[in-house]
Amino acid sequence: METVGLVLQSSKMYILSALFFVANTLRVPLAAAAVQPLRTPGVHCFFHLIPAAIAIWATRDLGSISLKTLRGSAVPVSLSGIQVGCLFAALVADSIWLVLPWLVLMRQIVGFQRRYLSSNGTLSLPVVSVLACGVCTVALGAAAFVVPGMLGFLCLMVWTTAECGRVAWELASLQDQSHPLDLGAWAGSRGEAVGALMQDQIARQSKLPQAALDFYQSAVPAVPLLLLGLLCLEGKELVQHELSVPAVELLCW
Repeated sequence: METVGLVLQSSKMYILSALFFVANTLRVPLAAAAVQPLRTPGVHCFFHLIPAAIAIWATRDLGSISLKTLRGSAVPVSLSGIQVGCLFAALVADSIWLVLPWLVLMRQIVGFQRRYLSSNGTLSLPVVSVLACGVCTVALGAAAFVVPGMLGFLCLMVWTTAECGRVAWELASLQDQSHPLDLGAWAGSRGEAVGALMQDQIARQSKLPQAALDFYQSAVPAVPLLLLGLLCLEGKELVQHELSVPAVELLCW
């Protein structure tokens, strides 16, 4: 047993890396399998986020949890909630064979953009990306009311806009650490006011430990997404199904 323990200890990093890779790979297929028999994305988001929040709360030191610290996480929490909600909604509205390649491709493109620009200290390209994705989202939103079957594309476009916004916010945080943001040249006095607000928000977020930020990103969007789902008549979908034990287990995945 001692030999086995030594072998496991020496290869712990490889085992954990393999488990992380497998879990991350199966996350979207399992979510797609969960939403197909019970098409309730808001309820699924709730059951997806709450266990993660409980696990973070139980295993990591969160520091001080209060409304004041919650305010510092407002931007990443909002973007994370939008992405989770859009992901499950896209899996309900469209096929996983569209959603999964879209996620992989867009993450690679946005990740390349972040790596390329992180050393340049510029926000121009991320801001342009956010604006371009926003325009495409508005166009798809208008088309979704006319052309059936566009809801999945709309959700994926909103997800992409939020991902670009997340990268732009990360780069803004890095730029603020080196020198203050100056948006006055872009939009005059309004730009200066927005820059001051961003600097204040970045300063608040920088004081948060990463564990607290992860906890907020999992815990805070859960209830709003559940309420949004119930407003979209997901409760009717739940009533029409007999929630057996296997169904509840599938929800908790």
